Amino acid sequence: MNLSTRSEEILENTRVNQRNMLAYGQLTAKHVNEVDLVQENGIQATMSPLKLPLMNDITAVHMNEELMEETILRFTDIYLARNIRPTWHIWDMDATDHVKDYLEALNYKKSGYQTAMSMDLENWMVVSTEPAEINIRKVDDETTCLHYASVLAESLNIPDHEMAGFQEFVARVACDESSPIHHYVAYEKCEPVCILSLFYSEESVGIYNIESVQKRGKSRSHLIIHALKDAQKNNAKKAILQTADKSVQIYERLGFHNDGNILEYRMA
Repeated sequence: MNLSTRSEEILENTRVNQRNMLAYGQLTAKHVNEVDLVQENGIQATMSPLKLPLMNDITAVHMNEELMEETILRFTDIYLARNIRPTWHIWDMDATDHVKDYLEALNYKKSGYQTAMSMDLENWMVVSTEPAEINIRKVDDETTCLHYASVLAESLNIPDHEMAGFQEFVARVACDESSPIHHYVAYEKCEPVCILSLFYSEESVGIYNIESVQKRGKSRSHLIIHALKDAQKNNAKKAILQTADKSVQIYERLGFHNDGNILEYRMA
């Protein structure tokens, strides 16, 4: 594959990553009453008292340059009026100097980035046997729904009084066979220790909410492989995800490729 072809492939993978992530936010807002969704001028924003990152996120894609400053200011005001400190996510391919300048002028600081990654599932093969002490279950009843929500809450330090909202987020779609969201829980010695969600959109599948309880994350790779094999059976052609820098090598070993960075700006 020549450099030009690879660049075109990365661009397409990035756009698939963006579309999947935006669609995931839209479906979440549709099924969870506490999540509001606003879309305009190349921006999609989710707002919620729940603490999940994708429920409080401003994602910028193809912003109109002429309306950029006005749009950033207006969305900032919307969040601050709800006592939410907004976080912007912008793919590096779309992060022009103007975007960065406007954000910094409004007291945003670059707080880090995530790596956008993808993998061709049609040709993916991996030999892996789940250890006997690890049991992986798809969320399909009240018990596994509760376990999923408990791992998510513990890993994100969510207080007990918000657990009902997390359980609703899972339960609204988990037991619906036609739902594009599939949740999974990995158990070690009958204890729920790791979770993830698959979201099917177009011919891709996104991996979200990959979380583990403290010091109990050794089952993560087995859980990801298990879920991706299910995705293959469901005819997904491409898998995408976003991850912190420290986890990039884990996904590369599974066959994922680096497609670029998603810059994160938070209000100081």
